[in-house]
Amino acid sequence: MVISLDPNHLAAHGLGVVYFAQGKLDEAIAEFKTAISLDPNYANAHYDLARAYSLKNEANLAIESLQKAIELDKEYIKKAETESRFDNIRKSLEFQKLIGSQ
Repeated sequence: MVISLDPNHLAAHGLGVVYFAQGKLDEAIAEFKTAISLDPNYANAHYDLARAYSLKNEANLAIESLQKAIELDKEYIKKAETESRFDNIRKSLEFQKLIGSQ
């Protein structure tokens, strides 16, 4: 895996994490998307984007983002299994396939 040397994706992600903690999901989503646009292989931003979408009850977008995070780093399967922010999509067939098929 290539590690990006551009720190801007980290700054955008960090700001997204702050917004997320404050419950400002739209702002967090925008920052996570910025981080991803700067480094499309930044798995943590994809995972956090999935969590934010899940909390907004945007299941399809949450699954899509989670799938990308898992493609980049299989460790996100374990994290997603216990992540409470996925509780509202946990029983969906798509989520079960994604977590169970890896």
